[in-house]
Amino acid sequence: MRILITTLGIKWALVPELLGFTNPQLIDVYRNHPRRSEIEQQKARYNITPVDELWIICTDDTETHKALKTIGQWQKLLPSSFPIRAWVAQGLFDLITAEDCKKIGGLILQVVMTAAVQYGSDALTLSLVGGRKTMSTDMYRAATIFGCAALLHILDNKIPSHLNNCSPEVFLQPLRETDAGVFTPVVISGRHEPNDAVLESLKRKRGTLLDNVPLPDATALGVDACTDFYDEVNQLVEEAQHLFYNYRVIISGQKETCTNYRALYTLPPRIIRYLQETKVHAEESAKRSASSQYHFITALPKADLHCHFGGFADPGEAIAIARENIPFMKPFQALLDRAFADILPLIAARNPHAIAQKLRNRFGTERTLKKLAQGITDVDEFISMSAFLLLFEAAPELLKHVVFDGIFSERDFCGIGIEAYESLGDIQGSVLLQTEPAIRKAVQLLLKKAKEDNVRYLELRCSPENYTKNGLSGKKVLNLIRQELASDSDITTGVIVIASRHGERDTIDKHVTLVRECLQEENQNEVLAPLVGFDLAGNEQSAAAQEFREMFLPVMERCLHFTIHAGEIADAGSIWQAVYHLNADRIGHGLTLRDQPDLMARFRDRSICIEMCPSSNYQVVGFKDFTVPETESRSVYPLKTYLDSGLTVTINTDNMGISRTSLSCEFIKAAHMTPQGLSLWEIINMIRSGFKASFLPFEKRRELLLKSEGEIMNCIKELMPL
Repeated sequence: MRILITTLGIKWALVPELLGFTNPQLIDVYRNHPRRSEIEQQKARYNITPVDELWIICTDDTETHKALKTIGQWQKLLPSSFPIRAWVAQGLFDLITAEDCKKIGGLILQVVMTAAVQYGSDALTLSLVGGRKTMSTDMYRAATIFGCAALLHILDNKIPSHLNNCSPEVFLQPLRETDAGVFTPVVISGRHEPNDAVLESLKRKRGTLLDNVPLPDATALGVDACTDFYDEVNQLVEEAQHLFYNYRVIISGQKETCTNYRALYTLPPRIIRYLQETKVHAEESAKRSASSQYHFITALPKADLHCHFGGFADPGEAIAIARENIPFMKPFQALLDRAFADILPLIAARNPHAIAQKLRNRFGTERTLKKLAQGITDVDEFISMSAFLLLFEAAPELLKHVVFDGIFSERDFCGIGIEAYESLGDIQGSVLLQTEPAIRKAVQLLLKKAKEDNVRYLELRCSPENYTKNGLSGKKVLNLIRQELASDSDITTGVIVIASRHGERDTIDKHVTLVRECLQEENQNEVLAPLVGFDLAGNEQSAAAQEFREMFLPVMERCLHFTIHAGEIADAGSIWQAVYHLNADRIGHGLTLRDQPDLMARFRDRSICIEMCPSSNYQVVGFKDFTVPETESRSVYPLKTYLDSGLTVTINTDNMGISRTSLSCEFIKAAHMTPQGLSLWEIINMIRSGFKASFLPFEKRRELLLKSEGEIMNCIKELMPL
């Protein structure tokens, strides 16, 4: 099927003039033309062959309708039937304003696009003859976007009076030589390749294959829809031009180390420069909640790949979880009341330091509240801890000051060591999450917190066997967590099971067995968040990664993804073991990787991801924060070194409740720990890495990447209108 498409003004005769050139077997208008041989040579050169249909695009004015009526009369007089279809811009009577030009331009683009998609650009011949000059311009634009086999025009000299407003019968036979010579059909250009970038963008934006788009309805096509389409196509063309320019800049040598979202390269270069040059840094720190950059980062969709179930809750959330354990406390209420009688006056006095000191005096000098839970005879830890937390039900801020007594400021909460850091989570985790209601409540609170921070994907790490002291099985715990995660459709989630280096080998074996059983079972009756990975965590000084290879082989045989805590408080040898002995796809923390350049190169070559957690890294190990003068002597955080080396880096929360942070705050913290800060471009790049390095199946990961890309583009447009 070959289609000739033309615009039309008031001159009806352009139709036989065009068809006389393309379809001489239908009506050989130019048989007697004085330059007939030149016309034939031109047709042969550009492969102009007969068309099967003529499509007309025009306005809705009276004179144009008269021309259409005459064309219809001429069509009926032809010796053989020939299909002619017309699309009229309903309600558009003339092109007086720029908005009018958009309306007819949108109709031209829509008709040509539909024909090109349904029949192929090689099947299209486009005419620049009829209507206003702007219509010819839009037809040429349509050719450059959607492609065509050729572009035609009819040149004319002064038309004799007997050919002006002539009857249809005049164009049913060859014109005499003098009349034919008035018209000169020419091929303006041959084949135009379609702009694939624009077509692909239209497919993505419209959510459907353009192959299924019907032809526009001449009686129902509103001009407002045409205007919207005109603007949409022009924007996509502009983006494609930016894409070409930006790509040319990259390949010319001004290239970045890591690629970013593809859609970003369709932005105007000035916007890209703004994102690359605008930094989040120490000078922005004073009031980060009021910072426009902070709000921009908060609005961005994000993925958190390193989030511990046992450390996410802040003191207020721990109290809410403890409330779920009240039914289990009732048999021990009198005992609990006596145990905490001396704490109540201090709570009433709002004296957090005195409370913390009394607890230390009673249970030892260590910074741990776990001894409190263990110190009440004949009462399970989760019951005594719940009772203690509920003492602060009306004063959660007071509890926060008790837990973080002495390290409440950023200055003091730096480099306190892994043991002191982990003890700050003693009010939650396994000491609290021993009942089904508490576990479900904890997951609900975590999801609420994540969604408020625009986290679109969350990988939650847990050790189910640690939550079995009250009779739940490891499998029951894991399925409770997975059920609750899957019940919320607003956020995509996955679960990673953790084995602990410093745990008993029997417990590690149980976690391996649990994972194997879950991977083998396919329970069709329950909707569960997927089990996506396995982790080795805990103090690296306790045991080397290589010691666990044989134990983990049954999980490796199931091809489950591995992420290993390594290089947090141990040298780069710990990271090497995680990669070479445990086949790690990702490394948690990886702070000492920079000490072994050959291993860094291996990370880059294999795209092994580093899960960095700025706040906990600052708090456990201690790095320079350029907003905290007291950390001046500390070493510089290795994040920028990794980014500049082309490594895949993600930013994560680790233990939100312990570190008193959120994922958005972690990007700010990372910027404060980086010399000269981080650019918005680098932050977006790390967000992309978070989605790309997730342990989801390929198609789901791709879906999240595309969705996050669209959201990020919208955020950029709000930050800086294009």
